[in-house]
Amino acid sequence: MATARAHPPSALLVLLAFCSGCGPGLILRGGRVNGAAVESLRRTVSVNRGLAFTRPVPVTVQSTQELSDFVGREVPPGEGDRAAERVLLRLGLFASATDSASQTEEWLRRAGGLYSSSSGTVVLQRDRVRELPPFYQWLPGVIDPVASTLAHELTHALQDQHWPQGPALPVFSDGMLAQRALREGDAMLSAATGLRLQGRVSEEGTDEAKLLPALRRFLYRDGHAFVVRTFAAGGWRAVDALYDGPLSTKRILHPERAAEAPIEVKLGAPRALEQAGWSRVREAPMGELLIRQLARRVFPAERAGAIAGGWRGDTLRALSRDDELELVWMSSWESPADAAEFAQALPQLVPGAFVERRERDVLALIGPVSPQADLATACWVSSGRGPAE
Repeated sequence: MATARAHPPSALLVLLAFCSGCGPGLILRGGRVNGAAVESLRRTVSVNRGLAFTRPVPVTVQSTQELSDFVGREVPPGEGDRAAERVLLRLGLFASATDSASQTEEWLRRAGGLYSSSSGTVVLQRDRVRELPPFYQWLPGVIDPVASTLAHELTHALQDQHWPQGPALPVFSDGMLAQRALREGDAMLSAATGLRLQGRVSEEGTDEAKLLPALRRFLYRDGHAFVVRTFAAGGWRAVDALYDGPLSTKRILHPERAAEAPIEVKLGAPRALEQAGWSRVREAPMGELLIRQLARRVFPAERAGAIAGGWRGDTLRALSRDDELELVWMSSWESPADAAEFAQALPQLVPGAFVERRERDVLALIGPVSPQADLATACWVSSGRGPAE
């Protein structure tokens, strides 16, 4: 009787078995997080960025719906968020509450992952990250795309552990958007240098006439360019130093003009409004970026940039009474000509706005309070600018 002859396993089976059993491997295996690969990447990010992790960073993978539910639990909307949305709606930066919700959902859908500072957790979105077959880890020049996403989010964890954001800046305020651009640009450069990638921003589906796509482009494209420029001048120490002081979107947009710090614009509080039952619900600078985006709704990009480019500071106060909203907005510009350009454009940007200019300062009143001329005079006087000449 012939003896059965053992056939050696195929080279492919050997390769697959070897790949699945040796080394840290890919970040995702069979849809689950590979802890050894995450730990290896964590060390790479830490060494490359020159910062040590002070506590563990759990990593999970979830579907789009699970991620949406997670965000709702981690960052429930507060009064400040609702006030910001009311202001943006009144200015026309969101067309409607439905438009705001749909743009937010689209932003979340595009995210490959996110880091939650409240729980210190990274969540990868299963529907956006692409899991590679196991043998890909052994092919020369192949980078696990999930590793790129995770390195970005782990850098956010490092930022949070070393520079906690502390008292939150008002959502959609100039300082908040600038800080986010710094953090996103830092994370992009960290992932790119750590994994030897070419950092870039996907332009897929970008509609810069809408607010959130324009903000996404600012955070990732302009934020990345700003951090790359800073890194080239002084390495990671120079990037680290940016976390110690205030930032503006103007500085992100025009890094060559870093010495031109924005000014704080004083906005007085006319007693008549408080006596009439109006209460303050929000006060924050809009900044060059949001003014540019406001102008972008009406004018071509180049013209919008020129209108916003002379900005040097502003304060927008929102006051509420029942369902009514009154906006009192004082801005300061680099020259009387810049102020005049903005003052002339504003009624086209926000129909119904009452606008007055004094030299380099522009006051806008947007809302139902009347007579507007009397309120404007009270605002100028309470802001220390005296009565009109």
